[in-house]
Amino acid sequence: MGKQTYISIPITGHDIEKQKRKAERKKGLIPNSISPFDIVEDNGQSYGHFMGRDIEYILDRCDTVYFCQGWEESKGCRLEMCTAEIYGLKIILEE
Repeated sequence: MGKQTYISIPITGHDIEKQKRKAERKKGLIPNSISPFDIVEDNGQSYGHFMGRDIEYILDRCDTVYFCQGWEESKGCRLEMCTAEIYGLKIILEE
């Protein structure tokens, strides 16, 4: 199996269930993709824990990062963008 596409989606400050549904729709359109909701379950861990696991996953298993609209206002998405840029991953911006 080849590398995956990570779907970067704003979460903090958004309706979580709505964002989960949006991520699932994107996964249906983007072959071999994964969203942050697939990586770590919400078990009361810290924000740093969630971001650390997401970044680790991106670096270890992805070659592309797809950024959903609104990513620019999300600290987590911006961190994921920096990661993709620094490590030369393919970047796709939702139109």
